[in-house]
Amino acid sequence: MSLPAIDVGLMNEHLTTHQGVIHKLKHYYSEVKDPYLKQIIYAQAVIMRDHVKVMLALLDPNNNQWKQVVPLKQVFSRLQLELITPHQHNEDKKIVLENHSTAKFLATDNFLAALMMKNDNVKQVHYDMAMQQANFEKMYSDYINKMGWSVTATANEEEQVKLINHFKRK
Repeated sequence: MSLPAIDVGLMNEHLTTHQGVIHKLKHYYSEVKDPYLKQIIYAQAVIMRDHVKVMLALLDPNNNQWKQVVPLKQVFSRLQLELITPHQHNEDKKIVLENHSTAKFLATDNFLAALMMKNDNVKQVHYDMAMQQANFEKMYSDYINKMGWSVTATANEEEQVKLINHFKRK
């Protein structure tokens, strides 16, 4: 099928980004110490390779079939993360923080691209890719919190109630 030029252009950018991220994930996989974190990185690399495969299939002018990304459940069911206990290794901290930022960027980028894309299948695939990366962002965020590497400022109850009252009056 012939795709709109915007879809092809955006996927060209995404494929380039994916190449770099996959390379980085492979490197980080070999560097991290925590087996739990290794599995998350491995799963993200598997998902990213699937994204490449799906985008290439969508770009194929002879393709007339609906394409979908592999479900996260399918990848994680093979890893059995629940059997591994995370352990803090301070040398892993910078890698986790970087992967967290990368997953957040990829989720945002895929979602914004999906909003601009015209072909229904290309659009749906990019929404799904955005959701998968948002899931990785959450996993990294949970890991960061579990390791005590994050500080979240909170508003006091008085400020929250003040805000509620302000918008109730409108």
